[in-house]
Amino acid sequence: MHAADLANADFSDHSLSLLRKNLLVDGVATSVGLVLQFLVLLVVARELPGDQYAAYVLASATIAVGEMCSDFGMRMWAVRQYSLGAPVARTLRQSFEVKAVWTSLFLIAVMANSSGRGALLQPVAIALIAFTQPSSDPVLWCFRGREHIFIDSIVTFVWRVSLAIVTGTLAYSGALLLPILMGWLAVNVGRLVLEGIFLARRIPAAVPVHADVVPPEIRLPALLRQIIPVGGAFVLTSLYQRVGVFMLDKMSSSAGVAAYGTAFSLVNVPGFLSVSIAAALFPRMSRATQERASQTAKKTLDTGLILIGTLYAVGAVVGTVCAPWVLGKLLPLRLQSATTVVQVLLPGLYISTLSVFLKYCLNALGRNVFDAAVSAIGIGIFALVLLMGVRGRAAIAAAIAWNVGELAIFVMRGVAIHKDARIPARSLVLAGCGYPVVCLLCYSLARLV
Repeated sequence: MHAADLANADFSDHSLSLLRKNLLVDGVATSVGLVLQFLVLLVVARELPGDQYAAYVLASATIAVGEMCSDFGMRMWAVRQYSLGAPVARTLRQSFEVKAVWTSLFLIAVMANSSGRGALLQPVAIALIAFTQPSSDPVLWCFRGREHIFIDSIVTFVWRVSLAIVTGTLAYSGALLLPILMGWLAVNVGRLVLEGIFLARRIPAAVPVHADVVPPEIRLPALLRQIIPVGGAFVLTSLYQRVGVFMLDKMSSSAGVAAYGTAFSLVNVPGFLSVSIAAALFPRMSRATQERASQTAKKTLDTGLILIGTLYAVGAVVGTVCAPWVLGKLLPLRLQSATTVVQVLLPGLYISTLSVFLKYCLNALGRNVFDAAVSAIGIGIFALVLLMGVRGRAAIAAAIAWNVGELAIFVMRGVAIHKDARIPARSLVLAGCGYPVVCLLCYSLARLV
């Protein structure tokens, strides 16, 4: 069969059935898991003292950046390798070897920014948690690359439930930050052991591809040349998402860090669903661009934009209306200011989730250096807008800066995809025009509720 025929066959009945199964299981598992995560965040916010909660927010942001540093491009590379039929054992070995190096460098950086002998255990815990998070787990990458995302979703769901129970119990019992981090690490290690046993018994089969597409083994220098641009782009993107917390930690009080960190965490919780959709479509997009099957690439792009755009446009409007009532009852009095920050952030969630999908598309096109530059520019725009904001309302200024930066990143990524021409991208214009509509609806409704 010709390569283009194989790519176009991706939308056969079997392939669409597998895609629907992946999206359904992943969507349900992620949604229920994130509700638990939301509840745990509320428990931690209520039970931890103010300074410890601000430290928890800062540690969580550091772990999120550490996840990206831990794989530093290996996740996208490995998923692409698996989607093209690369051997499992070889790809797992390379993934763990490179991950260990990047995690060690991240640990050194975190320890260099810690102070006091008693603070050394916390950076080690943060680095090990980042190394063992599901998103940076080479075993789960295998299931994603072979389009068995439903297995990844089930494993991650069980992990979320276990983590919610452990974290909530520790916070409710009066434990401080370090015991909570150690409990987090224990749950991660237990998950790794169980999924390793499962993979040893059931290795998923590869999707059939043209023989010329199956990647050969490459040496470490060539591998690093491939993943460093990808890793740089993802680390900068992750840093962009948390730069508000890090900047407010330097220029505002712990109350400002807690308010913005809580609001951003609440808004970011449903954002995981867009990552799931993008990850589910990424193997198909990779094959389509590799084999230059433009119609398959167009269908994949349109599917992602419609799913993500519809979900988050509706979610932003509903969230804006419900936030004052829900958060007013759930958040402690010292965090009530986070409600307004949530309302400012919600329209940005729409454009941010679309931009995440475009990031996966750029990776499929091999435009990783450009994407890293875009993320760096986004950080600069964020910082500039935040510094121009009123210091007395730093959390609100950070929320506005996030919106402006996300819009700029979306535009730059969209222009690059359009100019590349391997993915017909007219639908990007309509998706982008949805942002001002969402802003108008959300901010108008926010004044009424």
